[in-house]
Order: sequence, then structure tokens, then C-alpha cells
Amino acid sequence: MLMNGPLCADLSARYEQNRWQPATNGRATDKDIGTRRALFIDVDPTRPKGISATNDEKLASWTVADAIRQYLTEKIGREPIGFGSSGNGYYLLIAVEPEPHPGECTERVSKLLKALGRKFGTDRVSIDSTVSNPARLMSCPGTWKRKGRCTTERPHRMTSFSCALSPATGEPDRVPIGALL
Repeated sequence: MLMNGPLCADLSARYEQNRWQPATNGRATDKDIGTRRALFIDVDPTRPKGISATNDEKLASWTVADAIRQYLTEKIGREPIGFGSSGNGYYLLIAVEPEPHPGECTERVSKLLKALGRKFGTDRVSIDSTVSNPARLMSCPGTWKRKGRCTTERPHRMTSFSCALSPATGEPDRVPIGALL
């Protein structure tokens, strides 16, 4: 799922509308994204690639993600911060005021993610600094994350997300991206 947009309207010609299809014609690129609307902070436990996290690994990820959420709440308030489970770890989505030139701040977003990694990362949990680009994909909340075999030790899990919505607009409150960067 893309968190930023709208997409370039011409991309709709790639696929039949209202159908799930593999991205055989390619994914949207950063230049296809018209507006940055969110900043994605992905917090994952360190584990071998391609397998689900253990409960202890996922708990370690929650501890770091919650510490980041508390830190950012002190800086920008809680209202623009959404929190979710990626199935094996956790993530924060920060609602930002629409940025009409989303690629211009990608390097600064990457620096922020690296700084959060230095401040909050541990030997068991990392903050992914590669998710700074506007065309970043994330798991759609309510879908299953299935990595490797589903075992008692490393189960498949459902993704989730929650955020506060403004009673006046029905949307999350937004923060200027400069307040984060």
C-alpha cells in the first residue's frame, strides 16, 4: 500500500481498475508521487531474512517503537502520530502537511531515520533508514504477514494500524514536515 499520493493519473492505464494484480508493469516511482502526506518509521527486530519474528523479538521491537513514539510526542504532540504492527515489528506513520515536491526532502527524511536509529536502535532492533522515499510501500493494515513457515515459535501475524482522527475533519492532524526534520 502506498502511503503518499496522489499518483500520476497516467499510471491507471497500467492495470484494470478495481482488481488486485501483481505489479508486473512496475511499481510507482518517486517521480510518480505528487504529494508526500506521511513519514514512515519502520522498527523491526533483527532476525534472519524471510522468517517471522518470535514473540520476544516482536516485543523488543514494540519497546523501541514506543520509545520513539514517546520521544516524538514530546516534540510534535500525539495527534499526528499513528502506530501499527507490521506483523513482525512495529511502525509509526507521522501525518505531515501535504508536501507538493515530495522528493526534495527525501535526503533529510533519511537523515532523520538514521538519527532515530542511532538514538533508539539496539543490538536486537533496528530502524530502517531506507524507507525515506515518497513511493515507499507498506503492508496494508488488516492483511497477514507470512514470512517462512508458520510455527509456534515464529507465527504468521495480522498487520494493524490505529491513529487519532480530528472530529472536525475526520482526518489525522498534520504537522509541517520541517517540524520533524
